[in-house]
Amino acid sequence: MTVASQILLTEFRGSLPSYVDEELAMPSVSGSSTLRGVADQAAGTALLAITSIVNWEQHVTLRCLSETYEHKPVTITIAPYATSLVSNCAGQVVNDLESYQQSLAQHKEEGIQGYELVTDGGPAGISAFGLAPHLRNQDVIFSAIPFTDPEEIHSANSAFTGVPFGSQDALPDGVYKPRISFTNFAATPAHVKVSIAATQPGDLPVTGRDLEGTVLRLVNYQVYNVDKSAVASIPIAEVFTTSGWSCTNASQPATQTTACNGGTLTEAIGQFQDLWSDYSTAYTPANCGVNVTDHWQ
Repeated sequence: MTVASQILLTEFRGSLPSYVDEELAMPSVSGSSTLRGVADQAAGTALLAITSIVNWEQHVTLRCLSETYEHKPVTITIAPYATSLVSNCAGQVVNDLESYQQSLAQHKEEGIQGYELVTDGGPAGISAFGLAPHLRNQDVIFSAIPFTDPEEIHSANSAFTGVPFGSQDALPDGVYKPRISFTNFAATPAHVKVSIAATQPGDLPVTGRDLEGTVLRLVNYQVYNVDKSAVASIPIAEVFTTSGWSCTNASQPATQTTACNGGTLTEAIGQFQDLWSDYSTAYTPANCGVNVTDHWQ
């Protein structure tokens, strides 16, 4: 391959810009007639763009796998070298993004959802990309749904590199919280193992950790003014103290907190999340730990 490309989509219609990263798609005749993608927890049904890249008509079967709903597969007809915008799992086709956003109110659906596209046009007959909607204040923003051909995935492992978590000096304000969404397209249970390798603040060595059995807790906060109205986006920080470390097989690990430097803000409606975890199951004895006092200000 001598040419590579990437598309970054920026939407300016909301009160703040939102960004969507579209990954490079490389259809191959050595692959299959199936494409699969997974949407993160969204505020409604995703918008799917399905493009025919061959010169004959195709019939594409859409199958949706949801946490809470059962959807019957639907078939969509796509003309040669044409693109269809599908706004829900019933196969409804819309003309543009504005029409899709108007239909969101009629098809409310939340949760993680998987999408499978199967064409009768043969391998490399279609390419697809999706947008999952989210609400930020009164704005609708989108996250990307890249599609892959399962025949072209040559490993059972996936790696995500450069993922930020917690507060980051090199990135825009906020506390970053990675989330991984899974869909099992098979008819049998799948067992997934998640591991993390992270560089800690202060340039400590890279460490590899197995997250199986690890407990992570997200605490949601809402900040109010004295008159009980929600604040706008404001700087926040925490004063964090610990005492009484009781685990005997290791020293107390370093703690990543939000510094009082103006670099972390609440969301536009005064909300923020605090992530708690020791990212380990190796501490002993059982139920050991540390006493924490954490004041946000």
